[in-house]
Amino acid sequence: MAISFISVWTLIARTVLASISIEVEPLLIEFGKSGVDISCVVNDTNLIGITIIQLKRSESYVIAVTKFKKAWQDKALENKTGVTVNGSINNTMTSYLRLEISRTAVRYPEDVGTYQCILIASFWNRLQNYSPQQIIKILKDQFKKLHNQKQ
Repeated sequence: MAISFISVWTLIARTVLASISIEVEPLLIEFGKSGVDISCVVNDTNLIGITIIQLKRSESYVIAVTKFKKAWQDKALENKTGVTVNGSINNTMTSYLRLEISRTAVRYPEDVGTYQCILIASFWNRLQNYSPQQIIKILKDQFKKLHNQKQ
């Protein structure tokens, strides 16, 4: 039985204007038995508008939500059965992006990595790129070791 650990790292960096947080459930994933639920939530904001919320995994972008559409960058994940995404940036106080990968759709090693939420928003007619306050890191070595034990 393979088990993956997800650790939550809270960064001290804060912005006066806005923040975005990331939440992952569950924190302990059993490969083939647990799915992954990742949410990017905008909170504590005085923004005029939001341009985009993006979910990044390690060095590649997974999905973005804009005012008019959800734009997939991970085409393989987009077409995978058991993957759902919801999101909205219509209201700056309730904007979010949520990606759910069912237990049967979790891909190894593709879905393993460091996840990051990125917020691009407007403030006083300027575009700002806000860094996330929290980063979720799936411990690659632990996952790989436990995955190999299962085989």
